[in-house]
Amino acid sequence: MIGRTSVRAVAPSGALLSAIAILWFSRVGEETSYGTHLAPAMFLLAVGFGFGVMALTQAAVYDVPEDRAGVAAAVLNAAQQVGVGLGLALLAGVAAAATGGSGQGAAALVDGYQRALEVATVILLLAGVVTALLLRGRAQPAR
Repeated sequence: MIGRTSVRAVAPSGALLSAIAILWFSRVGEETSYGTHLAPAMFLLAVGFGFGVMALTQAAVYDVPEDRAGVAAAVLNAAQQVGVGLGLALLAGVAAAATGGSGQGAAALVDGYQRALEVATVILLLAGVVTALLLRGRAQPAR
């Protein structure tokens, strides 16, 4: 896909597909069907994450001198781990705050997860805009 377009096109597309899938997940209710609601959203999320991870990995290491590719990959890996940790902490806080304020039982839990997933959707949309604006068009061969 990147060979036919560019990292600048694929990464934001991945973020957009992921955002749509996460928004879809945010509409899950207590009686949601796996086959008609969860499975399609999971497939869409897998495609979106695949596009995003592939494109961002290539953007991080492709244009780096060969002797520094390992360092670039390590920095990318560390940034991903920190981002996952911070994102999880933020979304867990949102879910807990929404769950605590909306009553008890399964409905409260669903409400908390819905709010957290809505925040995740906004974050993914912002990530798509940032990648579209900041990534270069086509990667150049390593120096």
